[in-house]
Amino acid sequence: MSAADRRCAWIVPADHPALAGHFPDDPLLPACVILDWLDACATQAYGSGLHGADVQAKFLRPARPGDRLDALLHPAPHGALDFEVRIGAELAVRGKRGKPA
Repeated sequence: MSAADRRCAWIVPADHPALAGHFPDDPLLPACVILDWLDACATQAYGSGLHGADVQAKFLRPARPGDRLDALLHPAPHGALDFEVRIGAELAVRGKRGKPA
């Protein structure tokens, strides 16, 4: 971890409105909600988020109610940003934001 890296954590609330209908018997947090959370983390940490930039993300594990999401944001060359999200020890999301527009 470098001095410019930032961490961000969030526990998925059981009553989050995005969980309704995704899916009633086996709820999971939609990927767009995770990206919005990462956008807020990046904006708070660096002044620019994920919106308006080319974002590539791979979702490796679903996030469910009560899960703690731990993000690591790592600035990359030319204004890019690498990120990963873990749930416990498991890598749940990894990705990269290109240079902001």
